[in-house]
Amino acid sequence: MSNITLIGKEVARVGFIFTYVGTSPECVDCQVKKACHDLKTGYRYRITAIRDKEHDCPVHDGGKAVIVEYEELKVEASIPSNKAIEGAIISLKDGSCQVLSCANHRLCRKENPAAGKKVKITKLMEEINCPRGLKLRRAEVELHG
Repeated sequence: MSNITLIGKEVARVGFIFTYVGTSPECVDCQVKKACHDLKTGYRYRITAIRDKEHDCPVHDGGKAVIVEYEELKVEASIPSNKAIEGAIISLKDGSCQVLSCANHRLCRKENPAAGKKVKITKLMEEINCPRGLKLRRAEVELHG
């Protein structure tokens, strides 16, 4: 069975990646809100298919939302290089970086589901060019405990 949700018609395309940021006051009385809000706050998702059905939606530009199928993406985070060992369980900082212009900011910000949590490093990736001079690596992680 496919995972489905609604997303603004203006941005709905296969391959589009979005981050669920939570509910909005406009959603309180919506009849399809359960389909929109059955996602995890701060997690990233990729659209895998678009269905023909659309709904009126005051939240999205253009006032229309369409039903899409999606897959949940792995949680990625910035890991201090000295702790970057696949399989290691570490505690991450709270994600208080203020360098908003950094291309990797989403990996360090407090809205990241891994920020301030204990995680297991499942896959190490490239080194991150940190504008603050920190030695960091991109990694896929699983929340632990």
